Amino acid sequence: MLAPLQDYLYPENPRLSQLLSSTKICYSTQLSVYSYPGEPGFEEARWITSEDANIKRLLNVFASGDMISDDIWDMCADFMHHLYRHKPQLVVLGPMIEGLPDNHPSKPQCLFELSMLLGLVGNHAESKRLNCHSLKLCRERGSDLQIAQMLIYLSDANKRLGLNEEGILQVKEAFKICERLRHISGQTRSLKMLAWFLSREY
Repeated sequence: MLAPLQDYLYPENPRLSQLLSSTKICYSTQLSVYSYPGEPGFEEARWITSEDANIKRLLNVFASGDMISDDIWDMCADFMHHLYRHKPQLVVLGPMIEGLPDNHPSKPQCLFELSMLLGLVGNHAESKRLNCHSLKLCRERGSDLQIAQMLIYLSDANKRLGLNEEGILQVKEAFKICERLRHISGQTRSLKMLAWFLSREY
């Protein structure tokens, strides 16, 4: 997509660099398009596997000097989502993500995407910790569908940690939310997870 950026990523003031600003917009637009396995565009999204180093450098430059703007942190969440789907790896922005103010609009999603990556590389305890924080922020903001999504993934983390009773409570709550919202796929995922837990209980 673009030439390696390491020689250009450290101008005295990154926000005044036309190259970096244009590059950020380009990557941000590409990253905002989500695709899932089996859907059109999923294979094309594998471009992330060759551009991840450039994006990490770019995010590090902009995020290091900005804990307020939404756009760079939305881009960060989108980047982690693509990594989860195409090239599982951890990112170095974890401390900065956790350092965002709790009222930052992008913090719940950034924490969630980071927790997903941690779970994928096998750190389920840390994945659960971040997901719990993300769930707390979503509850404070009253986003029911996001709350249900967090609960489902949190129950999966508890499944992997052997904490079945806690996982059952979470997935039951997720099902009730999805049932009230008439969110069919959420209900289906919740019931599948609940069936797994119950099969281990009896």
